Amino acid sequence: MSSSAGAIYVKSSDANEVVVVVEKRVNEKDADEAQKLLDEIEVDLSHAGDDVRVDARMYRSRRYRGMPLRFTLTVPRKYNLDLDTEGGTVEIGDLDGDVVTRTPGGDIDAGKITGEVEVRTAGGRIDIESGGTRIEANTAGGSIEIGDAAGNVDATTAGGSITLGPSAGDVDLKTAGGSIRIDESDGRVRAETAGGSISVKGSNGPVDVRTAGGSLRIEKANGPIEARTSGGSIEAELIA
Repeated sequence: MSSSAGAIYVKSSDANEVVVVVEKRVNEKDADEAQKLLDEIEVDLSHAGDDVRVDARMYRSRRYRGMPLRFTLTVPRKYNLDLDTEGGTVEIGDLDGDVVTRTPGGDIDAGKITGEVEVRTAGGRIDIESGGTRIEANTAGGSIEIGDAAGNVDATTAGGSITLGPSAGDVDLKTAGGSIRIDESDGRVRAETAGGSISVKGSNGPVDVRTAGGSLRIEKANGPIEARTSGGSIEAELIA
């Protein structure tokens, strides 16, 4: 689905159907003017086979205040999502499928996702409870927190910390302004920050960590270690 503005909330159910609830909101005392503003917000729904498409557009009236659109989607538990909004928060519950989400102005929250996860926001935090074979998360203005990862993880933020739970694949994390914490990883670990500490609790592959302004701590490393810092201590534990 795509929207020119508005928050998106997605939940799953055991029913084999897709339910879309669209809420239009305007802040106008005059009833006739309010109706004109509501009429400017267009929502089109279509479907082909198992795919459901929702397109929402609104004319950029100066009288709009806040986010005039809110979408609540209920989808089958096994379902793939592709969400795109030009301004709003995105919340996704547990889902057996792939998730792609883009927003230039809001937070992204996702539950337990068994498939691939690709999320991007230009102005908010990212929180993913767990992901499947691949997780890619990118934000220009917030922290990133990822729980269990069944595959590779690639996460980048220009303004916040990154926290990653246990992961089964390779890990690539980068932030321009925060600390990085990594739980045990079964693959290669690369982590870089321009302004914070880095902690790795365990790894079964090579570890490459770098910071321009903080300490480095690597525990239970079962592979080669490369660690660099311009302003802090380095602690490393290598398992023979």
